[in-house]
Amino acid sequence: MRFPLVLIALLTLASCAGLRPAVQRVTLVESTPRECELGSGDMPPTDMVWIQMIQQAKSEIELCHFYGSDEVGSRLGGVVRALEDAADRGVTIRMLFASTFQETYSELPARLGARPGIQVAFLDLEEETGGVMHAKYMLVDQRDAFLGSANLDWRSLDHIVELGVRVEGTQLAGALGTLFEGDWARAQGRPYLVSVSGMRRSFKAQLNRAQVEGDGENELRITPAISPASFGHRTSEWDLPQFLELIDTAQVSLRATTLTLKLDDPRGEPFDQLRHSLTQAAKRGVQIQLLVSQWCKRGGALKSVQELNAIEGIEVRFLVIPEASTGPIPFARVLHAKTLVADGKRAWIGSSNLQLSYFTSSRNVGLIIEGEPIGKRLDGWFENLWNQPLCEPVTEKSQPAG
Repeated sequence: MRFPLVLIALLTLASCAGLRPAVQRVTLVESTPRECELGSGDMPPTDMVWIQMIQQAKSEIELCHFYGSDEVGSRLGGVVRALEDAADRGVTIRMLFASTFQETYSELPARLGARPGIQVAFLDLEEETGGVMHAKYMLVDQRDAFLGSANLDWRSLDHIVELGVRVEGTQLAGALGTLFEGDWARAQGRPYLVSVSGMRRSFKAQLNRAQVEGDGENELRITPAISPASFGHRTSEWDLPQFLELIDTAQVSLRATTLTLKLDDPRGEPFDQLRHSLTQAAKRGVQIQLLVSQWCKRGGALKSVQELNAIEGIEVRFLVIPEASTGPIPFARVLHAKTLVADGKRAWIGSSNLQLSYFTSSRNVGLIIEGEPIGKRLDGWFENLWNQPLCEPVTEKSQPAG
C-alpha cells in the first residue's frame, strides 16, 4: 500500500527544512510514422523511453491507458516483453484501461493479466461522468512518470505522430500516484476519498540538457492539468481553465496540434470557451497556428476548422500522412499529438482532443510547463511539422473526406 499524499507532505517538510528534493528532469518524447521523415531528430522515441523506464523499475509500475493492442513485429513488442520481464523479477504491475474497448481489444490485456505479478482492471466512467478513461500515463517506483498522447497501442509507436513527456522526480509521480489510486479503486468498485481542494501545486524542473537550445537558465515549472473537474484531484488543477488561461494570456503566438477539433459537437455542448478565447486572442494580434489531422476533414470538425481559419490572425493546416506501403491501417497514419505553446514560453502537453467533452467528462491527464527552454523546443518541433510538404491549407473550399 502506498501513501503518495504522505510522500508529498514529507517532500514539503524537507523543502522547508532546507533539504532539496531530487531535481525533476523533463524529457520530450515522440513517435513518428514509419516511412515518413517527420521526426525532430533529437527527441527519443516513445518505445525506447518506455522500455528504459520499465527496465529500471525496482518495485512497482502503474500504467493507465485508453486501451492496449499489439501486432506481431511492432515496436510495442519490446515494451510488452519488458513488462513481462519486470513481473518475472518481482516488480508489481497494475494496468488500468477504459472499459470502452474491453471486448474490442481484449487480447493484450488478457495476455498481460494472466502473468503472475500483473493485475489488469477496466474503468467505466459512464455513470459517474458520462465520459471515458482516456488518459495515457505510466508511473515507476513513485519517482518516474510519463504522460502524453500515445496509447499502449502498436499504431501509436509505428504509424502515428505522438508527443509525450517524461518527468523524473518524486513530486509529479506522487501526485499522479494519488490519482491512479483513486481510479484503480473505482475500477474495483471501492470508494476512494481524496481531498480536491487547495492551491494548484507546481514543481520546479529542468529540461533534459540534450534538448536545450542555446545557453541560459534551464529552469521550468510544471503543473498537473487533469480532467474532469474535481474528480480525484485538486479543484485548481482542472485541465480546461489552465488550457484556456494559456490562450487568454498569450501576447505574441499560439501554436497547437490536435487529432480533432470540434466547436459544435452534435453529441455534446458547443465549445464556446475555446471559440471565444481564440477569437479574442486573434483580435489582440496574437498569431495563431493550428495543425490538425486529416480526421478534421470530416463533418463537424471540418466546419470548425474552416470557421477558425476564416478569422484574421488564425491559420489552420491539415497534416495528411500517406498510407503505409503495406496498405491501409485503420485508426493510424494520423497526427495524434495534443499540444499548445504560448509565446514560445509556456506549454500544455496532454491527452485531450479539442472537444469540450474531453475536458468536462472524460479522464485526461496533462501538464502545464512554463519556461523558455520548453517553449523553444516545442516551437521547433511544431515548425518542423508545420512546414512539411504533407501539410495542406484549410480553405472554404476544403472538401469532406470520403
